Amino acid sequence: HNSSILAAVLPRHYSVPGELDLEYVDPTSSDKALAKAVAALRLVAGDAADAAPGGHSLLLFGDDFRFTNASRYFARLDKLLAAARTEGIRVAYSTPAFFLAAATAGGEGGGPPQPQR
Repeated sequence: HNSSILAAVLPRHYSVPGELDLEYVDPTSSDKALAKAVAALRLVAGDAADAAPGGHSLLLFGDDFRFTNASRYFARLDKLLAAARTEGIRVAYSTPAFFLAAATAGGEGGGPPQPQR
């Protein structure tokens, strides 16, 4: 009998933290901007992982009716995630449902499986 309950509270609705708001923060503008965005991602993801069972964190990058240029936004996000991976941060695109299913099934030791993009 498993009596574990996975529950979460979204600390900022499902909006991204301001320092990673890619509508206004452009990590593609310079090496310094990219390094600053990667450092912010490391800090935010680390804080979330420290508070989560299993050490996994889910950062939601979205908000209703807010984004004006999806191709620019995802180009910026792709560059941020690629740079984060070179710094040893395990990141991937996912959905909340996939992440929660994988995190509860995956347990400890390496994180949830990564979805294919």
